[in-house]
Amino acid sequence: MLTDRDRLQDNPGARFLLMLASGVVVVWGLQMAASVLLPISLALFLAVLSLPVVVGLTRRGVPRGVAIFSAMLVVVGVFTVLLLAASQSLTELQSQLFRYVGRLQALRDNWVGLASDQLGVAIEEFVDLNLINPEAVAALIGGTLTQAANAVSQTFLVLLVMVFFLAEATIFPDKLSYLLE
Repeated sequence: MLTDRDRLQDNPGARFLLMLASGVVVVWGLQMAASVLLPISLALFLAVLSLPVVVGLTRRGVPRGVAIFSAMLVVVGVFTVLLLAASQSLTELQSQLFRYVGRLQALRDNWVGLASDQLGVAIEEFVDLNLINPEAVAALIGGTLTQAANAVSQTFLVLLVMVFFLAEATIFPDKLSYLLE
């Protein structure tokens, strides 16, 4: 009697289709879980970067909670400096955005006028002048700023998970030695 495994080994096409379907399911699952996996993986990355600070402080006699809090303060400090630098630029860009839209329209109209004069043909007949829509550019920049604000709003979750990872990483050797006794 043939089992499913024997049938797969006898038919390489079915084996390929099964592997392809499995890959599609895994990719789909990762895509569906991206909103959860991304903050957790970022927190894990930050915890791995901060772990030497925590371990170094605990070896010097600093309590674990204070060492974890110090590492978190370092991470928050670095992010604060980066956000302050970026927010100043973004605020200036947002205040100047409508001026840039007007400038872009003026440059487009000037270019079309010069090209029409040089070629002796009205470019408006051959080129859709709405290909570069300044309002669409402004909307794109506004959407980017909104996405940046959403990313900042998830920072608290990332920091909370990072603290959990650091707390577990510092007491994991104790737990492991207790289990092995």
